[in-house]
Amino acid sequence: HAHGRWRYLDTPTGESSQVVALRDGRPIGKRGSVRLPMVIEGRPVLGTLSEGLFIRPVDRSWDCYIGLVDASRRENVKDKVALGFAISTPMAAPMAQRFGAMNLGPVPAYARRLGKPMPAQPATDAAGIRSIDRFDASFDTLWQRLAPLRNVAVMKDANYLNWRYTDHPDIRYACLAVDGPNGVDGLAVYSVVDSLKGLVIQRPGEAAPAVRRGRLLDLLAADDDVATMRSLLTRVLGDMEQAGAVVAVASARPGSPEATALQDAGFQLQDAKFWNIDFTVSAGGPRRSGAALEVENWRFSLGDWLLG
Repeated sequence: HAHGRWRYLDTPTGESSQVVALRDGRPIGKRGSVRLPMVIEGRPVLGTLSEGLFIRPVDRSWDCYIGLVDASRRENVKDKVALGFAISTPMAAPMAQRFGAMNLGPVPAYARRLGKPMPAQPATDAAGIRSIDRFDASFDTLWQRLAPLRNVAVMKDANYLNWRYTDHPDIRYACLAVDGPNGVDGLAVYSVVDSLKGLVIQRPGEAAPAVRRGRLLDLLAADDDVATMRSLLTRVLGDMEQAGAVVAVASARPGSPEATALQDAGFQLQDAKFWNIDFTVSAGGPRRSGAALEVENWRFSLGDWLLG
């Protein structure tokens, strides 16, 4: 299957990990760990996104869950994974903590209704924004400018960006770049999808209407320049509206430059019930109290964990 190969075999770091629970020789559950290139305090490390936990309803048990999590943990140790992160439901997060993970709190969600004018902001130059089909070496240069500004983050060089977005077998993402005097100054990646969850008014007893939703997957600017991010967001939101989206969603750490740009563009931070998911982290080796275990050190986006 093309998606499984992309997700687990063709990642930028090589083959990922997937463990399977068997009963009488037949699979009853599985857990995936997508290997990702990451940085901690400027040091490249091997990270993993734990996802895809599934156990057949008739076979669900604490023993099966423990077995899958423990087998996945042992694979991480064997592969020398330095850092793992996961998106967990409030019910699953305490179970992850029993295996040494730390819950860094709800995943921040930003949302904005479309069709409303952009808030008044200083003028920015959008003339240099262009659509791209693939990420070339100029995006490696952009990442080299950004890496020193990140304590903990996924390493978003050209290799990662092409795997994550342009090589995705199921979704066609829109990728934008903005050029400056010294090369690429920023990028934005988004998609527009039909979703059953969104900012809608629902009367009791009525089915939730489908909502065409714009998803901002990544937003980067050289030197974390907020004006460049705002310029990209102006283009992104206009494109989303033309594609029929009625709401745009994104994720960023509150207080980060990305969050500032989102709020400048009219996005509002939602309460924890908007997605109702938590951000859990486990650090390998002796670095149990390192930078990765403090949420203020993280720089993340929706595309880091929303792979589908």
